[in-house]
Amino acid sequence: MPKELLTYQQQMEKLRSSGFAIEDEEACCRVLADIGYFLVVNGYQSFFRDPSTRVYREGATFGDILVLYEFDVELRKIMLDAPLKVEAKIRSALACEFCAAYGESQGKYLGNH
Repeated sequence: MPKELLTYQQQMEKLRSSGFAIEDEEACCRVLADIGYFLVVNGYQSFFRDPSTRVYREGATFGDILVLYEFDVELRKIMLDAPLKVEAKIRSALACEFCAAYGESQGKYLGNH
């Protein structure tokens, strides 16, 4: 069943009704507009929510969940940096070897005799 589209104000109210504190409504609204409810809230709420009651633990704030989201984004950047560099190095080495082996007769390799 499709979910009803909620305005940013309604999304914040949904968070509050589950016991979630929002310290800065304007900042929260900006995050919801720029990143989205699903990525920020659904992705990290389990760390702040009691699974049996589905209510946020006392003292849980939107700032807490946002810090966790931002930490994850930075961690992903760090973890992806090395593989991207390795990929670029492999591409470069393959291109160099291909050109050294086939030079101007690349058509032979590509089947264009």
